[in-house]
Amino acid sequence: DSVVYFSSCRKGNTGGLTDDLGEIPADVYFFVQGDSTRSKAKNMGASINTPFYEECLFLSMSGDKMLIYMEGEVQGDLYISELKGKQWSKSVSLGKSFVTRSLETGACLSPDGLTLYFAAETDGSKTGKDIFRCTRTESTQWSKPERLGDNINTKEDEDCPYLWVDGKTLFFSSKGFKGMGGYDIYKSVMNDPSEGFGKAENIGYPLNTTYDDLGLAVNVDGKTLYMAQVRDSGGLGEKDIYKVTLKDPIVSNKLCLLSLVALTPTAAPAKGCIVTINDAASGNLIFKGVTNDYSGRYDVALPTGAYKVAVRHPKMGKVEEDVLINAVETSKTTKVLKFKL
Repeated sequence: DSVVYFSSCRKGNTGGLTDDLGEIPADVYFFVQGDSTRSKAKNMGASINTPFYEECLFLSMSGDKMLIYMEGEVQGDLYISELKGKQWSKSVSLGKSFVTRSLETGACLSPDGLTLYFAAETDGSKTGKDIFRCTRTESTQWSKPERLGDNINTKEDEDCPYLWVDGKTLFFSSKGFKGMGGYDIYKSVMNDPSEGFGKAENIGYPLNTTYDDLGLAVNVDGKTLYMAQVRDSGGLGEKDIYKVTLKDPIVSNKLCLLSLVALTPTAAPAKGCIVTINDAASGNLIFKGVTNDYSGRYDVALPTGAYKVAVRHPKMGKVEEDVLINAVETSKTTKVLKFKL
């Protein structure tokens, strides 16, 4: 979490406009932080921001894919931008299925990037805004949206789905379950994909308040959270961003962030490498992805176990390594491996 992306309605936005209510449209910003330092917030620029509303919804584990809500001609739609080298690409629509008259808002991707969760209020809906799921393969477009079951959706509004890095724990906001008032944040776990997500659990006070509590982001350690909330004291106006450090993890799984770095023979970042991670015992494929062109990195969160990791490049060949993640490493949360091709 050295780079934090967020949205803000502040002076200096792209285009310098205000809407019909005199409010400043949101732009996406970022800041860089260390253990004891934090830079000033910077505007993401024209590749992401326009004179209208943009909100950063989700950042991939490797920090190279961003989902963005952008104001459309009729309603808001979902867009994606990718980090190419040091620059973010111009955001593009997720597809024709997401350019609709419906309002699509909060969204996130699964760790492998093949499942999309998003909130939308469809035409004629009797249950307000609900959370939907789409899937795809590496060679197909997104499937038709599927409404999640009654463990997640209610007769009231749901919003801001956020899937933790284990791919099983879904956080979301809802007005329809018993809570403290307005939107509260809930957690649901999918232990078996065939059974879907389990019963929703309110994450409780002080994370939830009597105000509308919409969304959070959870670090791989399960203890460090980022939230945008309204508080009675200590805030600067409207929603402010808070960093929360919990005594105990908010999630049950302990994971290690495995950061793989692919290097050329001259130790430069290797572009376009395919990373595969298989379970050492069964041989089953767990993750497959592509390294970041600028850093050569590919990040994945894994529980304790034995794995076979392979990094392949079409011209420079393949490097394989057996990787063991033990309980000590999941408590440290980060492990860096370098693969020289």
